Amino acid sequence: MSFGYVPLKEAKNVDKEIIGSIVSNQLADFPGSDIKYGYITIETDDKQHIRFKVDKYTEYESLDIGKRVKVQFEDLGNTEVTVSRKVTAV
Repeated sequence: MSFGYVPLKEAKNVDKEIIGSIVSNQLADFPGSDIKYGYITIETDDKQHIRFKVDKYTEYESLDIGKRVKVQFEDLGNTEVTVSRKVTAV
């Protein structure tokens, strides 16, 4: 299945947090620790798919597919990458 990601700058009704369901994840474990890194994709209630980077600074309750979550995020410098800072179940 392929998703058309919406660049966050073009997404409608976007603040610095988004609520939706995790529809995909591409995650790995950081060697020698319990830190996960990679990407999750959230489907919002209006069916937009938004991709977030997960790194060692991301706090999370769950990154499991199917979980409904609130993602608090920030832009990574001047790049098109959006980094999740906190992922909480809702």
